[in-house]
Amino acid sequence: MAQDQRLRPIGTWPDTVTDPGQETGRILCSCRRLWIIFSLTSLILSIVDRFLKTSSEPATKKRKRSINPSFLDKYGVADVSGTGICVTCSKELAEESLKPNKLQRHMETHTNVAVLSEEAPDLKEQILEDFRNSPWTALAVDESTDITSQPQLLIFGRFLKESSVAEELLACISLETTTRGEDIFSAIDKFFTENNLEWTKVTECSMDGAPSMMGKNIGMRGILSREHPHIKTNHCIIHRQSLASKDMSQSFSDVMQVVIATVNYVIPACSNSCALLKIVITTQC
Repeated sequence: MAQDQRLRPIGTWPDTVTDPGQETGRILCSCRRLWIIFSLTSLILSIVDRFLKTSSEPATKKRKRSINPSFLDKYGVADVSGTGICVTCSKELAEESLKPNKLQRHMETHTNVAVLSEEAPDLKEQILEDFRNSPWTALAVDESTDITSQPQLLIFGRFLKESSVAEELLACISLETTTRGEDIFSAIDKFFTENNLEWTKVTECSMDGAPSMMGKNIGMRGILSREHPHIKTNHCIIHRQSLASKDMSQSFSDVMQVVIATVNYVIPACSNSCALLKIVITTQC
């Protein structure tokens, strides 16, 4: 009889089954193959698991940067239980921020803010003084709600400064309760009274299309027309253009969509703006 097929090496099968023992040998060898595959898979998984555990172990902790006692006199940073605290803003500084160059920059930031805070009242008074001295003035008012749900009233002024027309933000006033037309007018009138501004010099007032602004009876427009009839009130031109664009023809709308998409592509990116400027200069030359 031929050699028992159960003793054949793995993968050496006869072309035909001539003995029932061959089928039994094939089954046993298949089980052996599965056992070998399972063993190799388990070995690979154990190696991968060991590698992952090793790589996930925390690295050696870096040496914590020490806080030099001289930082308090030089940069205004004190050592509080091993943590750098800025004595100006009471802010806890990160370890990476305890480098001399970054501490110097942090101190300069506080210095610049202090200078701007000191100059801000003078700048405001200078703008109001130019507004007072102008022979004629114009206003633009807008009321909106900020991210804290607090209504804010913005007052912009246009006036003659030397030989040119200037436009400046005169005030940003918080409306404590309601935002009716009388509330808006009262806030503006109070601002004019406190800063010695004259309604007689105001020739025009622009506002948006909200009912509290353009209402002819109890809106800002109606109250202003009754209190100061010489002031011309009109709808803000930007809002009028927005309303007009909703009723344009389809062909003009298609053109405007291309223009808007082009502007939105060019303006946000500095590189796109520079490239467009280069093209325009080249074309003109």
